[in-house]
Amino acid sequence: MLRFLKHKHEIDHVDGESHERLILHISEAWLDERMQMKLAQGQTDLAEKNLIIDKLSLDIEAFLEAKRSTFVG
Repeated sequence: MLRFLKHKHEIDHVDGESHERLILHISEAWLDERMQMKLAQGQTDLAEKNLIIDKLSLDIEAFLEAKRSTFVG
């Protein structure tokens, strides 16, 4: 009986380590996925900002051109 209990404790200990490793693995995968999402969001934000800057640049150029033609004409 003592041998059985000792063996059961060893099995439980291994199962516990296995469980802890699984939790660690899932946590690492979750963190990696979260970092990938943040990176993708950052790239999307940058692309949106670039589009806004391009549009503003075109608007400013059009405004300046209109002002120049008003002064010349």
